[in-house]
Amino acid sequence: MKQGLISNELKLSDPLIRDILRMNPWWEGKPLPVLPSTRRHLAAGIRSPFPHLTTIAGHIAESVAGVSLLNVPGLDISWFPERPHEPEIDFILTVGTKHVPLEVRYQARIDPLRDTEGLRTFIEKKENNAPFGVLVTQTDGAPVYDPRIVTIPLSSLMLMR
Repeated sequence: MKQGLISNELKLSDPLIRDILRMNPWWEGKPLPVLPSTRRHLAAGIRSPFPHLTTIAGHIAESVAGVSLLNVPGLDISWFPERPHEPEIDFILTVGTKHVPLEVRYQARIDPLRDTEGLRTFIEKKENNAPFGVLVTQTDGAPVYDPRIVTIPLSSLMLMR
């Protein structure tokens, strides 16, 4: 069996090594000398050998977010389907006359441009009356540089009442 992917302490099974090599042919199976602070970032760059599970987790996360929002009293929730030149928005929260678009991106890495395109498009349309948008993520600290977009991990969203 080959040594660990990120450090010598991590042991990988032979089937997992085959899957990682199939998905990441650049990896040579040698331990990578990485500082502890950057290990998480490196591990996030390795594609999962089970991409279908990632898709299922995203669908489940979107459903969990929807159910959590339904339990907030006085909150009106709707869905914005995809239209020509306008991406789909998972949920539109209506509070008074203001609309807040909410997009669920339950994934290891957030692309600050691609993953916020729908939110930015919705916010930029004056007729939507949306002062800001919410991006629900898998973990805290997702890199989003648009000050109109607030990120929140799904676990924190579920605490809302």
